[in-house]
Amino acid sequence: MIDDPELAGLLRHAHVLLGDGHAARLAQETALLNVLALLLARHTYEPPAMAAAGAEPEAVRRVIDYLDAHCGEDLGIDTLAGVACLSPYHFIRVFARHTGLTPHAWLMQHRARKARQLLGQGVAIADVAAQTGFADQSHLTKTFKRFFGYTPGQLRNCVQDA
Repeated sequence: MIDDPELAGLLRHAHVLLGDGHAARLAQETALLNVLALLLARHTYEPPAMAAAGAEPEAVRRVIDYLDAHCGEDLGIDTLAGVACLSPYHFIRVFARHTGLTPHAWLMQHRARKARQLLGQGVAIADVAAQTGFADQSHLTKTFKRFFGYTPGQLRNCVQDA
């Protein structure tokens, strides 16, 4: 039996994400890999040796370019790690060290910025949601408001009024 409330919370979060049919595969896989790595690091007899996460700027640049070109798709860690030519867990650590964000967080910010650009061009909100990889219009609206502080509808109204 392991008494580790922080790990239990992370495991619960990963479990909820894995059971959520609308959660992005990238978020699910990142949460699971992180909780398993923490479990091994904290609660095995001898923590596994892990290579230090270096800068690997070229690997991160390749992944960012790939994410930009495929931002509307439901991508997995294995795909992105393959683009980076790194193991999945090492890739997550390298990407976070280089960008300050997990791959999923970076992708969500990128999708939100791209959605704002498309909305500014007059594209309908539902079409923007579909083009930028959001599950639906309400998912776009929730994410958009979290990043920018206003909804896509409010932005559209401002653009139309201008």
